[in-house]
Amino acid sequence: ADEPLPAWLSEDDLAHFTENFRKSGFRGGLNWYRNLDRNWELTAPWQDAQIHQPSLFIAGAQDAVITGLIGAKRVNELE
Repeated sequence: ADEPLPAWLSEDDLAHFTENFRKSGFRGGLNWYRNLDRNWELTAPWQDAQIHQPSLFIAGAQDAVITGLIGAKRVNELE
């Protein structure tokens, strides 16, 4: 049985993504994971490097992806 689409995904968007994946496949996206060990090898010389550049990272309080950043330095929290 087909499930209804979530509110953030329209039928037109789904058709667009489906057609593009049908044309090109997902090889490019998967290649990142195929090459993951090599990426670590290539970046090993900078393992302990610090970036001395002002930066700002903003994320939502309920963003499941950033749960690993709980211990990160927090300059300010916005609500």
